[in-house]
Amino acid sequence: MVHRDFSASAAAQKLLELAESNHPLEQFQGCKALCQLWPELSSAQRTNAVARIGEFLSLMFDEPTNVEGHLWQCRRLLVRHYLYQCELYEPGWPPDAITALAWKLADMVMEVITLRAGTYEEPIPYIQRICEEVILPMTQRRELVARLIRRPSRQTLYRLASLDENFGSPFGIGLLCEIEPAIPQLLESSVASPVLTRAVAKLIIANGPFLPAPQSVLFRSASDQWSHLVETWLQNDKAPDQEALSECVKQSREFVDPERLTEAIRILPEADKPTRVAILYQVDRLATLEQLPHDPLWKAMSDEAYQKSMLASFDLQDLKLAINAIVTVQQSQSPEWSWQLPYAFLNALKLTTTPELAEVFVAGLLASTCRRQAYSVLTRINAAEFSPIVVNKLRLYVDAIRWPEKALPSYARVLIRQIALRALR
Repeated sequence: MVHRDFSASAAAQKLLELAESNHPLEQFQGCKALCQLWPELSSAQRTNAVARIGEFLSLMFDEPTNVEGHLWQCRRLLVRHYLYQCELYEPGWPPDAITALAWKLADMVMEVITLRAGTYEEPIPYIQRICEEVILPMTQRRELVARLIRRPSRQTLYRLASLDENFGSPFGIGLLCEIEPAIPQLLESSVASPVLTRAVAKLIIANGPFLPAPQSVLFRSASDQWSHLVETWLQNDKAPDQEALSECVKQSREFVDPERLTEAIRILPEADKPTRVAILYQVDRLATLEQLPHDPLWKAMSDEAYQKSMLASFDLQDLKLAINAIVTVQQSQSPEWSWQLPYAFLNALKLTTTPELAEVFVAGLLASTCRRQAYSVLTRINAAEFSPIVVNKLRLYVDAIRWPEKALPSYARVLIRQIALRALR
């Protein structure tokens, strides 16, 4: 039942005011509601809404250029820190509940930082100093520990978008999933069109038509909305870079097929650099989205001959993408070959001769070992067949995760000590 004093025009005006709020979450609610009510807006209101939506998307997806942008980047960094921290302290909680708590804790800290920043004549250097000298190092240490010992859980869009900058936060992707009615007017705007194009292209390149399957009521319909938006965007004549983005979507869909993925992985060592990076990036992203068939990747990377060809032809960027993909699959899907992965990294480390390669493979070894709690594997690193470079890199990693030990819950301290006892013998 509609109230007799209801006015669509008045409601739209209130939403425009909400979209102009100083708080980014209120801006999101205002912009999202404006998109949902787009057919009811007047021409003047649509013009104002386009401006507000463009400003919000720029805040979510672009590098910061003003105080508001730097405060938002600071908030995002705090969310990452608290998300990893809460996953360590509450390993049994649903991921969306932990993510919501992380945003709440970050919001509480940002109230203090925002007030303090307001006392400076030039607040941006203060915000940058807080981020670079305090929050970023703290977040990096917590992320390293969490990646090694936190309990595996199903990926959710809310959690992934809070950690992965490609999504522009949950609120960036959340608005894009509602933005379809406004696309024609946004593309006509000289201000909103470039940022919308960058945001959509960034997400299509990162995810193709896929988003994580919903695990809770949050973003329940986002996956279907995103797939529909991708199709609409690629059919719009005014949308730029259609050919390249269409190829990206096509490749994402192909790699979900195990046979096509097997062929793509097989040719990687002989492929030219751009082709290899494109394939590995897609493989890594599909692993993150839990869309990757895992057996073809394992069959290739566990083969000693293939490992040698990888070391001969892959650079560090290639290896990091490949290793991250296979470790992500192991940690999220627990395939049958999960227990064998640490030994595959051991074999690769025997062929390692440089500090850079040792760092990449030691990181993979620790992550895969801790996932299975097969810590005895680490004792083999000190054997005669491993170079001092490998041994030293392992020690550096273990020292890094031991540094914040006192701030961790008791079970995490026990796991870290087990790693240290075996790795530093």
